[in-house]
Amino acid sequence: SLTSKSGITLNNAGHQFGTLTMKGAAITLVEAAAIDLDTVTAASLTLTAAGAITGTSKLDVSGSTSLNAEANKIELTSAANNLQGKVSIIAGDVVVTNNTATTLGTTSALGKLTLTSTGAIQGADVINISGPVDLNAKGTSVSLTNTKNQFGTVTLLGKDDVTLVEDT
Repeated sequence: SLTSKSGITLNNAGHQFGTLTMKGAAITLVEAAAIDLDTVTAASLTLTAAGAITGTSKLDVSGSTSLNAEANKIELTSAANNLQGKVSIIAGDVVVTNNTATTLGTTSALGKLTLTSTGAIQGADVINISGPVDLNAKGTSVSLTNTKNQFGTVTLLGKDDVTLVEDT
């Protein structure tokens, strides 16, 4: 468990942690293997792992979230996740559940992207997904508008208003 009233920065690529519970303002963590998250509360969250990034407990981030698992999976599936700022992702396969509107930042997945959001899914940054894309905005809107976007096959669930722009 890591707690700090200010920030937590552990950016040595040699770090190896077990399951992490973290609370702090700005959290930056670099892991030499996989990252397994328990509860996280932060103003901003930056995670870089040489393995997968996974977690089934609540992530509560009021600002930006940056997740880099290289070609490994990212799987953050708690229905209580509250990722309020821009979410940027680099990974193989990605499964993210968010209990609020989701703003995607620059995102790249070598495999599949599955994103479930209880609010709108939006993004103006470049999104490059090689595999299938499943988006569920729970009856609100999906708007991914960068002209450099590249998607595999897209499946939209629970949508009312959809704008997808892709580089052809």
